[in-house]
Amino acid sequence: MESLSPGRFLHRNLPNILSLSRLPLGVLFYLCMISPSVGRAVLALLVITAGLCTDYLDGTLARRHNTVSMFGKWIDPLADFVFFFFVYLSFYLLHIMPLFLFVLFLARELTQHGVIRPVSLVRKLDLGAKTAGKLKTVLQVIGSLVIVALVLATQISLVSFQLASAISLGLLSLMVAVSLGSLYWYVRPLLSKRPAVR
Repeated sequence: MESLSPGRFLHRNLPNILSLSRLPLGVLFYLCMISPSVGRAVLALLVITAGLCTDYLDGTLARRHNTVSMFGKWIDPLADFVFFFFVYLSFYLLHIMPLFLFVLFLARELTQHGVIRPVSLVRKLDLGAKTAGKLKTVLQVIGSLVIVALVLATQISLVSFQLASAISLGLLSLMVAVSLGSLYWYVRPLLSKRPAVR
């Protein structure tokens, strides 16, 4: 069995390492936001930005270096789910996100990872991210950045908590609606007898 030097091992596995890095980033975001202050809100903004960068780089590097793997196709969206679980949990505990939206988010993700992806694997369908899923993730990142910026604005008394909550509710409603709608593009191939054509 061929042994890999540390450099080659890192080169081959860097996309997956970047994906997995969103797990501790999610926990760090939660720790920043559970008791927000100006400094913690700024750090939370940096954490989301770092999460966006890793989400872009993992797929880009895997395709560029021809290291796309089945594990990578599984762990990338799962890491996104875990990251945004902590983001949305923070928003819920701060009374920014209503319980019903948090439950809808969880239902969507559990359906995706517990039903759709396993069935797609059995039917040998493409497990790669669809355009709708990528747009959903980008919207989640942008919306979360705006919401954290609003939390920061409340900390320095630029806006009231009531106004920040109202804007956040609209954003979160849109984010969850788009997330639910994106499921169609993952369910559609399962309703066809032929694999999805990308």
